[in-house]
Amino acid sequence: MKDSIFHTIQQGLINRIHFQGDSITQGCGFVSQRETYVHALIEKIEQLSGNHNMQLYNHAVGGATSLDGLNRIHWCQREDHAADLTFIMFGLNDIHQDLSIEEYSQNLRGMVESLQKIPCEIVMLSPTPYLSRAEEVRAFRDCVERMSHENGLAYVDCLGPFYETGDVPDGILWPDGLHLTTEGQRILGNTVWNGLKRC
Repeated sequence: MKDSIFHTIQQGLINRIHFQGDSITQGCGFVSQRETYVHALIEKIEQLSGNHNMQLYNHAVGGATSLDGLNRIHWCQREDHAADLTFIMFGLNDIHQDLSIEEYSQNLRGMVESLQKIPCEIVMLSPTPYLSRAEEVRAFRDCVERMSHENGLAYVDCLGPFYETGDVPDGILWPDGLHLTTEGQRILGNTVWNGLKRC
C-alpha cells in the first residue's frame, strides 16, 4: 500500500517542493512573503520532517491561469531540481477570463500527467473565494475535487473553510473581494496543513 504524503514527509523523503499557482500563492504584494500560506506551510513541513534545508520553488505568478500553469509545468521537471512534491492551485483567473470548466479541467490534467512522469507527489488545492463570482468558484472547486478523486490525487478544499460561519468574515479579503489579507493567508495555511495531514 502506498504511503500517505504526510508520512512520506515525516520520513524525510521530500526535499524539493514546488508550488504552481497565481497571486494567492505568490503573495503578489498583498501580503509579505513571510505572511503567505506557502511560508507557513513550509515551516510546518520542515518541522515535521526535521529537514530545515528544503528546496522551495514557488512558480506562482499573479494573473496566471491554469493554461499558464500548464505552459510552465516544465519548471518542475528540470533534472537539477525536479519536484518531489508539487502543490497546484488555479482557478480564479480562469474564472475572471471566462475560461470554461472543460478547459480548466483539461489544463489541470495536463499538469498532472507531466508531473507523474517525474514522478512526484501532487496535492491539488481548490481555488479560494472570489465574492463577485461565488457560484463559479464553487463549480471550479467541485471540478478540482472530482478530477482529484478520479485520478487518485491528494485534494484539499481551500474554499469551504472560508464559509464555515456562512458568509466570508470581514478582514479575510481585500476590498477587491478576491485577494487574501494576512488573516486570510493564515486561514489558508492552516487549511492546507490540516488537509495535508489527511493526504
